[in-house]
Amino acid sequence: MPRVARTDTNPSAERDLFLQSFDKAKPSTINQYRLLYDKIYTHFQTDLEDINFDEFKEYILTVKSPSTQKNLINLMAMFNNRFGNEEEAQRYMNLRQQKFEEITEKLYDTNEELAKSLPKFDVLKKHLRKQVGTGYIINYLLIHYFTRNQDLNVIITDTVPDEADLKDENWLILHDDNTVDFIRNKYKTVDKYGTMKYKIDDSKFTAAVKEVLSDQGATRLIPTKQVDYFIRKFTYDKLGEADYLKIQIYDIIDSHDYGKLVEIERRRGSDLKQLISHYNLKFTRPAN
Repeated sequence: MPRVARTDTNPSAERDLFLQSFDKAKPSTINQYRLLYDKIYTHFQTDLEDINFDEFKEYILTVKSPSTQKNLINLMAMFNNRFGNEEEAQRYMNLRQQKFEEITEKLYDTNEELAKSLPKFDVLKKHLRKQVGTGYIINYLLIHYFTRNQDLNVIITDTVPDEADLKDENWLILHDDNTVDFIRNKYKTVDKYGTMKYKIDDSKFTAAVKEVLSDQGATRLIPTKQVDYFIRKFTYDKLGEADYLKIQIYDIIDSHDYGKLVEIERRRGSDLKQLISHYNLKFTRPAN
């Protein structure tokens, strides 16, 4: 597992004043801003107000993740805007637009390559049919519920947990009528979409759940902290959850079944615009 980088806390009042200006934002949003602020402060060891724009541009080049680059630039734009430095805020907004264009170009290239190398959706469905037990559960939920890795970190049980326990985990609950409740409380966008609960009535899925549950009582589907590694042991060609989603969206757009995108938005808990811009392999460079 990658080590979480240590960050320092600015002893001046600047950090607190900045975060307090978002008093109406969700706690998760404020925490994200706090993490970004601390990351910048840790590098420069000075108030953000005193950071030189050109030096910040050099710093951004050392950040590997394009999305983190964008978020850091965005925080500097918001910071300057909040404290009335409109001219400086505009410089960061222009930098953000420049980075957006660079990211878009890279995304064009990536999508063109993946569209050629990733398998068709029929291949994933065929792979699912060959699975049993843990492999069937993982592939079924990836294909039918468009899950992220964290969503698959479920506890399987045939006993309905207490209300307090129910809210703290993700669950697959097997009932006497051979249906299974798929409940998600811990997933990326839970603050926006809340608890998700679906009743699955599929005989092969139920059989897979029973096989994993066995006589052990409640058991975790993924018995390790290396969730992504474990999931890829069962996916087609060791593909990740994002690849599965891109393959399905490609198939949906290819078949003009656009209503399916709304179902993905609802079941995954993802904004439709993000699905189209980040997971759509047909989002490629316009023809001249």
